[in-house]
Amino acid sequence: MTVRDILTGDRTLDVSALDLPESVRTPGRTWTEIDFDTADHGEGTLTVTSGHPDVEVLSIEKAYKQYPENVKDMLFSGVSPDDNRVAAAHAQLVEDAVFVYVPEGTVVEDPIDISSTAADGFYPHHVLVYVEDGAVVDVVERNTGGGETDSSFTELYVGTDATLNYTKINDLDTALGYAENAATVAENGQFTILMLSVGSDVYRNRLRTELTGPRANLQYRCGFLAGGEQHMDITTHVVHAADNTRCDMDSRGVAMDASRTIYRGVQEVLENAEATESFQDEKTVMIGDACEADTTPQLQIDNNDVVATHAATTGHINEEDLFYLKSRGVPETAAQREIITGMFDDLIDHSNEDGKDVIHRKIERTLG
Repeated sequence: MTVRDILTGDRTLDVSALDLPESVRTPGRTWTEIDFDTADHGEGTLTVTSGHPDVEVLSIEKAYKQYPENVKDMLFSGVSPDDNRVAAAHAQLVEDAVFVYVPEGTVVEDPIDISSTAADGFYPHHVLVYVEDGAVVDVVERNTGGGETDSSFTELYVGTDATLNYTKINDLDTALGYAENAATVAENGQFTILMLSVGSDVYRNRLRTELTGPRANLQYRCGFLAGGEQHMDITTHVVHAADNTRCDMDSRGVAMDASRTIYRGVQEVLENAEATESFQDEKTVMIGDACEADTTPQLQIDNNDVVATHAATTGHINEEDLFYLKSRGVPETAAQREIITGMFDDLIDHSNEDGKDVIHRKIERTLG
């Protein structure tokens, strides 16, 4: 059985018949520039490094033989391959797909590193991470490289009483970066995620997290930084599907030069999800008069027993902060750099030096 057979199952996919993903279209930055109907599998590599002897890293073909039910339950749990043209092309062409299995009760002290490097053409890659009941693990996934299109699908399962700390970094040089991410968190599961996006001319990143068990918890952090003529489209969607679930979402972005950023944050509370708590805060800073930033927080609540808030701000750097630094002899560009760096440093945990390095290099490249 091939990767394509496992990913698509009984589906018959007609890529050309499907719509392109929804996105705000800007001059020279539309999905229609990419011909997915005739795309070929490009060059790239996907590697997973784990130093723990009990953690299994398997190809999808081997995982399907050893853990068929887990693979079936996880594959395309957050997005269907016939949802849009890019997802269908991904499912039809993907060859690099891995399954990371953390057994019940396993505590992994060193992070599991997942690295993908796009080299040429359309490079799709697929990752499944299964954290069994009571296990504790950190996972860091980094997408780098060039080429035309990088398609990254990551699906995560956090078992009962399990803890997953997950980081995903987009540091791509590709024309188009496309990321779909889905997570399921069971009873008492703890899911902490940090998403950092700095690369690609056009980048679309979506995360859907379902809190399916009582007392499941999501801590979401997101940072995105766009410069030049980049176009970034970031969406996060959390679904409270059980009692006493909680999420805390903190997102921060910067748009510079002639770039455009779009951020959507959706908090959904289902009718049966009582005593939930859901909080969202988003801030986007614009530098210059040619950039654009669109921010849309949303609440969808079908239960009265809930505490939920959302807040979003979009604007230029605080003039008082800028004046304070300039009055002490700091040049304006350096002052801007210090303010932005501090904003992201507050977002990123001190232990995540790789994430900080990516953000700092992007700031230096863009502001000088």
